[in-house]
Amino acid sequence: MRHIKNLLIILCSTFIIAGLSSCEEDSSFGNDINEDYRDKYIGNWTCTETPAKGIELTYTVKISKDTANSSRVYLKNFGFSGLNEKAAYGIVTENSITVPEQTICNDDSWIVEGIGYLIKSDKMTWEYSINDGADLSNYTAVFIKQ
Repeated sequence: MRHIKNLLIILCSTFIIAGLSSCEEDSSFGNDINEDYRDKYIGNWTCTETPAKGIELTYTVKISKDTANSSRVYLKNFGFSGLNEKAAYGIVTENSITVPEQTICNDDSWIVEGIGYLIKSDKMTWEYSINDGADLSNYTAVFIKQ
């Protein structure tokens, strides 16, 4: 009987040690603190913009990282402002970019704000407004990654 008891203690100890040594961190639950949500947004996007009234327009928006702020991106040519104009900035979360109210263009002539949602890895939907100093216009748009 004593031998069986010792055998059970040895077996239990072996299973406990084996169980403890096989533990490893599982980052499959999105807990990777090193993940940069901006990565999936970076690149050129074809924007098909539909104004509340007017003609549909298609153009390219370039999204790049803000190197000074780990939660921000720049959206060059946002709202078809022009490639040589000051870019809008957006705040990135896992599945969206929020463009807070801000002035863009080199002469600070446009006020923009809006939000874009990542639908698939290569598709976003947007709602935003642009005040060009004369008119306030509302838009919906679809961005497709190039």
